Amino acid sequence: MRFPIIFSKTILSIVLAFCFCAAAAQNAKSYTDKGDKALDKGDYQLAITNFTSALKIEPNNTDAYNGRGTAYSFNSQPDLAIQDFNKALSIDPLYIIAFENRGYAFFQKNQLDLAIKDYTKAISLNPENAWAFNGRGNAYNAKKQYDIAIQDITKAINLDPNYPDAYVDRGQIYGYKGQFDLGIQDFSKAISLNPELTLAYSNRGYAYSQKNLYDQAIQDYTKAITLDPEYAWVYTKRGYAYAAKKQFDLATKDFTTAINLNPGNAPSYVDRGINYGKINQLDLAIQDYTKAIELDPGYAVAYYHRGYVYQNQKKMQFDLAIQDYTTSINLGNKAATVYANRGYALSKKYKYEAALQDMTTAITIDPTVVYPYNSRGLYYTNLGKYELAIQDYKTCLAKDSAYVYPYVNIISPLVRMQRLQEAASFYNLYKQKKLTSYLDNNNNYKFYKSFITAVTLAAAGKMNEALASLDTASKEYGNEIKEETKRGYIDILSLRGYILEKTNRGEEAKFIYEQSLVIDSRQPDLNDALLHLQQKQAATRSIDKDGPEITLISPTPSRGFDIVADNSKTQIIGKAKDIAGIATVKINDVAVEKIEDDGLFIADRVLKSGTNSLVITATDKQGNTTSKTFTINATAIATTAQVKPDQAMAPGAVPKYFAILIAEKDYDDPGIPDLQNPVKDAKELKTILESYYTFSPANIDTLYNRSREDIMQAIVQRCNTLTENDNLIIFYAGHGVGEKDKFGDVDGYWIPVSARKDLNASYISADDINKAIKRSNAKHILVIADACFSGAFTRSLPAEASKEIKKQYAVSSRKVMASGNLEPVPDNSKFLFYLKQSLKDNKEKYISAKELFDSFYKAILSNSDNLPQYAAIKNVGDEGGEFIFMRK
Repeated sequence: MRFPIIFSKTILSIVLAFCFCAAAAQNAKSYTDKGDKALDKGDYQLAITNFTSALKIEPNNTDAYNGRGTAYSFNSQPDLAIQDFNKALSIDPLYIIAFENRGYAFFQKNQLDLAIKDYTKAISLNPENAWAFNGRGNAYNAKKQYDIAIQDITKAINLDPNYPDAYVDRGQIYGYKGQFDLGIQDFSKAISLNPELTLAYSNRGYAYSQKNLYDQAIQDYTKAITLDPEYAWVYTKRGYAYAAKKQFDLATKDFTTAINLNPGNAPSYVDRGINYGKINQLDLAIQDYTKAIELDPGYAVAYYHRGYVYQNQKKMQFDLAIQDYTTSINLGNKAATVYANRGYALSKKYKYEAALQDMTTAITIDPTVVYPYNSRGLYYTNLGKYELAIQDYKTCLAKDSAYVYPYVNIISPLVRMQRLQEAASFYNLYKQKKLTSYLDNNNNYKFYKSFITAVTLAAAGKMNEALASLDTASKEYGNEIKEETKRGYIDILSLRGYILEKTNRGEEAKFIYEQSLVIDSRQPDLNDALLHLQQKQAATRSIDKDGPEITLISPTPSRGFDIVADNSKTQIIGKAKDIAGIATVKINDVAVEKIEDDGLFIADRVLKSGTNSLVITATDKQGNTTSKTFTINATAIATTAQVKPDQAMAPGAVPKYFAILIAEKDYDDPGIPDLQNPVKDAKELKTILESYYTFSPANIDTLYNRSREDIMQAIVQRCNTLTENDNLIIFYAGHGVGEKDKFGDVDGYWIPVSARKDLNASYISADDINKAIKRSNAKHILVIADACFSGAFTRSLPAEASKEIKKQYAVSSRKVMASGNLEPVPDNSKFLFYLKQSLKDNKEKYISAKELFDSFYKAILSNSDNLPQYAAIKNVGDEGGEFIFMRK
């Protein structure tokens, strides 16, 4: 902040010559006298009128031209003033006062070189002219040639030691140079010469403020206000002093007074807005910044401050913040902070590339500032550019070894580069220096300490202990998606995958890497790890000589199996497992038509009452074959009674029900239209599950208008915590899209609010969902999708489940219930209407998802153009069971 350049109206001397040689001259003198008096009173228009009258009588009256020029100058009409001073000098080329006053008019027009030329001419005509030296000093000051300015004004003071305005002017320049003590001395001298000099008090108050002497500042500002109650600038500066003393009410009062005195002054609204922000009156702050922008649409600082409120202080409206920062930059705001803040806001919208550019610009503008290096390191980490992140953190620490955050933040990219010992060393240094950060001050980061412990253990080769510490970290992380800790969860997954891979558990590591990548694909280390695992598995498969391992899942050989009657078809479900992959499966020499990627097979075969033999033969892709015979005892029964699903579980076990409700309504990309009903539908479904069925509110995760990363992380987190007694519903309502692959199959996608139109990488694919749920230990997972093309999530085999509840529950299931097949569906969903209605109308204690679907299937066909689907999800291990809803 700089001192205002303000001149006293008394600094221009008007020397009027009088001529007594004629009556006309006497009449002209009468008008010039009146003009002089009007100037003294500040009535510039009256002065102009009188000097004009004098010139009509005496056209060559240099004093009248000089006087009128002075009035024009004080009336903010410098062009007319210069014309009059030019006329006076054409009459008298040695008229000193005209040079001085024309110099001031040029100063008003910011034609500083011309002003300096005129002051220099006046000085050459009169080297003892203190006023001319002071005027030229102020012109040099405006050119920021402070040392030359001080020399000129000091000369003026030496010529006239009782010149108070010169002391004020020199004091201001000392302020520009940050020499506030010298400035205070000059202002105090000016006050001693003229105790009524308002500018001396106001500027000394400002100097005191810069030295944090706020009580002395307020005292001086108050004196200036007493002398000039309409001096708006002083109210503003006193308001800042009150704010610095945390007397925000008094500050607000002063800022408001300044606005009332000059309601068209945009900066005053910004000043008050800043004060409102300090007391967390954010809506009032935004109102003031908006008013400032209305008054001055080109006011870059106002956009910057409004953006800061949108971004911070609990508003978290990052889109609006980004807009304002961008406008501020476009208007010429090139401060490092505006780029750094826009970069931060962009990163919160997952636009790390753009955030990176802004932070780099901030560093270029001001390389001495430390925190942008730390922030850029975070963005490099999120983009998978780990070596660049490490470089930034180390640069940050080289510039400021006491800056705490890089000690912790550098751990993640070092772990990703498999430099575990180095990562552990930075944490040890952090502890040795007895530093504290968010790790210690924020309980949300408790999990990261356990993660770092796992890093330290893995670095020491204690892999089992490290896995146990990662288990602790996962539990401490919980199931809630926390904005500030999201990166930490994929760090846990990546380190777990690394340890599993190092302990020769490659298949488990592969699943973990895939889960982490479906949350965030920008992890090149995990892509490399997957490629390494694939190459290793390919090498192992090439020398595989063992036949597949065969398991029969249903019917269970060790128990009796009920069939409706002899010669009835029964669903045979099993799994053939081999490192080389499964090529074919036969049951009693009849080939199974479809085998899933994980070796799961399902086929219908005829069973009869009594003993049945099933010979299952599996061949892997290396040509190795295994045959296994299973004996099934079947009993024909006429009807089946409902049996509680918990009878199929371990003694004392109670089924637990969880739900993830995803509703995407307000899309970021203007090319993707918003929807009306998804959030409303999700909220209504939540109420039904809590009110009618055994879903605890604590076990229902709601994700409304959340990003792709949030959605995938929520699904992975929840699925990884579930046990064999747990059941999960994943509900999605929002846009969906389908695209044909090169084989002609349709790939289905959910479109989250963060998606970009036609950018598949920003969508959620069926494969993403499959990878997220594949490793879950949950008994049953039911995906309910009200989106276009959700039928692409299913496999082609029909879901033909037994009607008997116990058996349906006993066998694991992974099913999808979709509002349509490979087709668009409307926003106003008949599917959801009937689903919710059927859930409420159901009176049975236990109802399977298939029975629920069947109860409204025909109603949808009759009342919409869509073909709803219910089937198993492909390639995730559905074993033919059913999700069972349990009423309260």
